[in-house]
Amino acid sequence: MVSSRILLSLLIITHILCDATSKVRMGPSGSVARIVNPKEYPYVVEIAAISTGPFPPTLLTGVLLSRSVVLTAGHGFFDHNGKSIRKLARVKFRSETNDSHFELTINSTGLFYGKLVPPIHNKPFFGELIDFALFSLSQQLPVCEAFDGLTVAGAAIKFSIVKLPVADVKSEKWETHETDHRQLKDCIFLGYGESDQGFGDGQLRIQDRVQVYSVNRRIFMPLNLSTMLGRACQGDSGAPLICRDENGDERIYGILSNSETSIPGQRKNCFSDKTTFMLDILTDVRYILPFIRSSLLEMGKLDELIEDYEKCGYQSNRQIRTSESVVREMRLDEYLPLREG
Repeated sequence: MVSSRILLSLLIITHILCDATSKVRMGPSGSVARIVNPKEYPYVVEIAAISTGPFPPTLLTGVLLSRSVVLTAGHGFFDHNGKSIRKLARVKFRSETNDSHFELTINSTGLFYGKLVPPIHNKPFFGELIDFALFSLSQQLPVCEAFDGLTVAGAAIKFSIVKLPVADVKSEKWETHETDHRQLKDCIFLGYGESDQGFGDGQLRIQDRVQVYSVNRRIFMPLNLSTMLGRACQGDSGAPLICRDENGDERIYGILSNSETSIPGQRKNCFSDKTTFMLDILTDVRYILPFIRSSLLEMGKLDELIEDYEKCGYQSNRQIRTSESVVREMRLDEYLPLREG
């Protein structure tokens, strides 16, 4: 059988050919990420997952799906047997003005829901990948109300949600609204992870002009070829891949799960890493929509999400700052024999 490394090489070669003429905007220290004001993406949150044992908190990134529901990576909350390993999540919302920085911290309440089926180690193209967690906030937020809610130091904070790529949120069977899974366009990646200079600094970073690939019901995000640096760092687990649908609405299509295949001798992208990685792997939200719906139903939050979708319409008036991002579908059976031995 063709090894996963050969398939990975084919993926990278394809990426090189597709990316050869693209111009990538550089950020500080050569990174492809740049700092962005969190008020521009008020649905992205920083999460500190508090362990049930004597361990330090784990930093993750997540998104607000409704006025009190957060979506993030499952491996931050469950072990491989599905057992919860966290007792609490502290969620930080941030906003900035010209001269001030504001933070609001809200704790989780109740149980953690979701599912974790991790990828096979060193075989990122094989097996099943389901990696998501949902939890409730102890306080409901005034989503999609510009300045009619919570304030920090006298300054109002705006809250909003990001939508799932579901055709009809009221349907008993959640399906993606797209007919062509290959054409995800105008994609960005957002995360509160560390930089090459240090651990998580509370800065939201954005990467645009992101080329992603769909393989075996997961999304791959290769390293940036202009810098030869990976894209995700510690703290970016659960970070969203946001793309625009055919109506121009921002929706979440990917949840960062893990990074694969380090490059020996290559300079690192992240402070705590020894090297950089060839690609980052994301759970494809389109394929886990039924699991998300059943979790919301179990949480008693499905009606809340439907109400917020109707209330918000959609808050996305700004433009994602790229028109060149695209997902390219690579069928697994194009490169792998169907029989073994």
